[in-house]
Amino acid sequence: MNRLFAQTPRLSQKIFFSPILEGSYGRCIKPYLNLLPATGNHVYGEFMPPMLGFIQLDTNSVFLDLGSGIGTAVAQAAFACQCFSYGIDIWEPIAKLGDKMIHDIQVKCGLWRVSFGKMELELGDMCKSPRVIQLMGLADLVLINNKVFNAICK
Repeated sequence: MNRLFAQTPRLSQKIFFSPILEGSYGRCIKPYLNLLPATGNHVYGEFMPPMLGFIQLDTNSVFLDLGSGIGTAVAQAAFACQCFSYGIDIWEPIAKLGDKMIHDIQVKCGLWRVSFGKMELELGDMCKSPRVIQLMGLADLVLINNKVFNAICK
């Protein structure tokens, strides 16, 4: 896998930290961070996936983030790779903030005529979601951050 990454051209880091993504995060997420608990089963930190710069997703690709939190990886994949990006998270406060951020990104991209892939976030249990089952067979890349899985997996 390391050889594959070394041979694949990287997308510019500017794509991942674009003003649109940073601005939406600042408006929609940052003001509410102090209202969320800093620890617990639903808290696993933010994930800024640099691997999206290595993986060659395109407009025909499907990206799934199971345990998407606020949807940062979903937004990055849709924005950087123009692919369909879907995320699901079980924790309602985080999922609602994610919906707010994704909507803000869509509005800003529309105003500035910036193209992006379709983004979809769902509040729910990834193990029980019909949408996850439907998309799993179509997915080119599935992201699962396993840090949050505790007693269930032991």
